[in-house]
Amino acid sequence: MKLPYVFYTPIGQDCCHGHMIARCVAGFLLSLVVGFFASPVTFAYLGRKKLNQIERGRDVIRDLADLHRGKNGTITMGGLAVFLSAAIPIIFLVKFNFYVILTLFVCMSLGALGFVDDFLKFSKRNTKGVSGRKKMAVQLVVAIVVFVTLYRFHGKDFVAMLPLFGRCSGWLFFPMVLAFIFCVIAGTSNSVNLTDGLDGLASVCVIPNLIFFGAMSCILGSEKLSGLCGFAPMPGIGELAVMLACFCGSLLVFLWYNAHPASVMMGDTGSLMLGGLLAVSALLLHMPFCLLLTGIIFVTEALSDIIQVGSKKLRHGKRVFLMAPIHHHFELSGVKETKIVARAGIITWVSTVICTVVLFHVN
Repeated sequence: MKLPYVFYTPIGQDCCHGHMIARCVAGFLLSLVVGFFASPVTFAYLGRKKLNQIERGRDVIRDLADLHRGKNGTITMGGLAVFLSAAIPIIFLVKFNFYVILTLFVCMSLGALGFVDDFLKFSKRNTKGVSGRKKMAVQLVVAIVVFVTLYRFHGKDFVAMLPLFGRCSGWLFFPMVLAFIFCVIAGTSNSVNLTDGLDGLASVCVIPNLIFFGAMSCILGSEKLSGLCGFAPMPGIGELAVMLACFCGSLLVFLWYNAHPASVMMGDTGSLMLGGLLAVSALLLHMPFCLLLTGIIFVTEALSDIIQVGSKKLRHGKRVFLMAPIHHHFELSGVKETKIVARAGIITWVSTVICTVVLFHVN
């Protein structure tokens, strides 16, 4: 049984890199224009449906309740606007191939999971939503689809992105690679979700990642540019660069409204979708380990949460941080929200530059 013809067509191979870059710029600018028209309409609709931030009392977030009192009632599920603002330029400018279709599948699947989670919170008027086990189950299904599709398209050659498993053979290969892909997808999407706790925090950390993976897609998608930089070309991956440029523009528009004091929040709809976008981009580019550097804030947020939970269980309720994830610890320590967000953005940009230098040096 063969996959649809589009999965075998290296669309973009015959396009010069200048044309690819031009479409990236066009996608970025068009998503800005669409975003500034579509976002207010989307936010107004969400407001009319009273899809607002659920109030969390002192019994849930303790001393943070006073600091976040002004956030209660803020429109959420703003991730819908991010997707819609990017979708229209993508339809007109991106040539759909294997990379684009798989990336859209992951974004839409995890975005739908986040939408259901947000909707359940509103309908039940509590902060529980979809249970952790059900979230992990959906993320596992997404990881299985990504694994099967990559294997069907590339065979065992795609272990180039997994050097640790390059010598695996027999029955060990499939479970180990699948487990790795699941960890990348679930870990990244959940980490971005954890990071989305302050006005603009997730956005300022995701944007440098979109630029990094978009630039690498542009380089690898051009035979000339990849040759100059010493990388093996990946025909068709340049379409991913155009797609990421569209998301970058739509996220910048969202940040316009999400900056402190935020008039809208992205919710799980946006954070899970954007986390999935970064994860699948890194996997398709054979650069999953780059996320450890470019996504250092996401890694730190997730580790702080794991450490806090582990400490409470192993040390009879004793905490390492005042509150986890770690951005709440800094808040309760007296650091202003805007300063935390600004510093997180600076750290992300610096770590992204370091990752780029290391990547080109090693290569």
